[in-house]
Amino acid sequence: MNIVETEYKEITSIQERATEQLTIEVNTIYQQMEAIGNIGLKLAAEAGERLIEIKGRLAHGEFESWCKNNLTFSKRKAENMMRWAQKCKDENSIFSKTQTFTDLGISKVWALLAAPEEVAEEVLKEGASDMSVRELQDEIAKLKSERNLSSVEQKRTEERQTKM
Repeated sequence: MNIVETEYKEITSIQERATEQLTIEVNTIYQQMEAIGNIGLKLAAEAGERLIEIKGRLAHGEFESWCKNNLTFSKRKAENMMRWAQKCKDENSIFSKTQTFTDLGISKVWALLAAPEEVAEEVLKEGASDMSVRELQDEIAKLKSERNLSSVEQKRTEERQTKM
């Protein structure tokens, strides 16, 4: 049996790591980040389901005070989680495909959730992940406004046709 003397040196600085090692680490970190995004959205839906159950047990009008007295976050966030839970269960909703939302961040998901579903779907097609939260909110507002204008124009046309 031969004993070999070696020197052990721990590499702690990323500057000292090989490019191949950094590449592996980057891909691993990205996969972890995506998994955390999925987990976060699933947890929001789980919390939302429980909040729906709690709200159902309370008398009408008591939910706001219950939130204030029992939650470490706002009633608005609770309502977002409840809405998210409901939409995730709806097979016909774009929100049921939670993997679509994993790279958006929770603030963008809440903004899309507050929009009419057809508007949210259009914004997603336009590339919501490349937008800031503010840009996303502006795009939602623009599309909602356009839809409202076309709806008003359609009603006026129908009214004119009815009068004729």
